Amino acid sequence: MNAPVFSQTNDVFARFPKPARIKVDRLRRRIVELRAVGNHYTDQIMPIGEEITRREALLRQGQGGAAWRPPTSEAGWTPPPDELSEGEKRLVELRAEKTELLAARDAVTEKLTAEAGLMSRLDQWARALREPTAEFASPVSPKLRKGEALEDAITRLRETLNALHADLAVVRSAPLTAADAKSRAREQINALADTGAPDVSRTIAHGDPVTFPSTVPDLRLFHAGAGASVSGRTTDATALLAWLFRDQLADAIDKQIDAAGRDDHALPADERRDREAALVDAILQAERDEEALIVMTEKRGNGVVRRVDADPRAVLGLADDLPAMEDLT
Repeated sequence: MNAPVFSQTNDVFARFPKPARIKVDRLRRRIVELRAVGNHYTDQIMPIGEEITRREALLRQGQGGAAWRPPTSEAGWTPPPDELSEGEKRLVELRAEKTELLAARDAVTEKLTAEAGLMSRLDQWARALREPTAEFASPVSPKLRKGEALEDAITRLRETLNALHADLAVVRSAPLTAADAKSRAREQINALADTGAPDVSRTIAHGDPVTFPSTVPDLRLFHAGAGASVSGRTTDATALLAWLFRDQLADAIDKQIDAAGRDDHALPADERRDREAALVDAILQAERDEEALIVMTEKRGNGVVRRVDADPRAVLGLADDLPAMEDLT
């Protein structure tokens, strides 16, 4: 049996349950195998390329140094063999062989890029988790439509995922209702007002000047020499005004919101929250179905390549309540 390609002591996945570690190990083995296959194709392509160059040089010599052009048309038509010299025939064969090998290597490279990208994503997600997890999600059994192949089912699920992500983007980008916008503005004004109150405690205790709220301004240096820097503090006028005119400021902003509001396209906060939660859950469940189908193709010997942006929880079969990638970055 092959030894695992992860370290039990130093690997970030060592704290994960064994089934998840096995999945990671398989993914890493797959990356190693794909690299080896890609290198094998490169080793085959290089001597063929050299032979093509050598034969082209010989043909040029036979034509008095004139540039030799491939005996094919733009449409890929090759003249009949009896119109080609033996050297040209062999050159056509070599070029066809090289083209075939390049296509095979490109396909391997595409798979390798996806697998390595996913592995990097899994690693980043695992490192961002604050605590190790032992929680697994319940196994899923995706249903195939009548006569549907595994690959077709995966394609269907990926189309569903694209649609769900599009719906989620619409929900998240929908404008706030005027009422929700006013509520957020009021929270902001109250926070500013709370920090804007002058401090008179030292004035009372020691006769010191009143301390007004301060802030660090955005100071920039232009055309300054190496090592130059600037720093300082200034009175926070915005916070002071919010403290002085809290209600007047809130009323003025309310009027602006009423004038610019788009309630005909807006989503109330509770509806936005519910719809977003439902879509996020549907996306994760669809990803779990996709992963289960991919595992089936792997057992059959022709595994479908995973998406580079697949949810780590779905790939590793971990619990829904673990944070999503977007919540950790």
